[in-house]
Amino acid sequence: AKEIHSDDSSPEEDEREAGMLYAEFAMDFATLSVQQALISALRALDSRKSAVDREKGEKEECRK
Repeated sequence: AKEIHSDDSSPEEDEREAGMLYAEFAMDFATLSVQQALISALRALDSRKSAVDREKGEKEECRK
């Protein structure tokens, strides 16, 4: 709260502002974390599907 002090605000207002800035940062961080988790999950699913498709293709080649 000390880093954002302004002569136009009281110490209580500074503390509330610091709390709001921290909450905003935490929400942004959480949003990015969820996005990265989703990207990782989708990549893993895509990789798994590609491996299954390759196996099916190899089995079909062996049958010919």
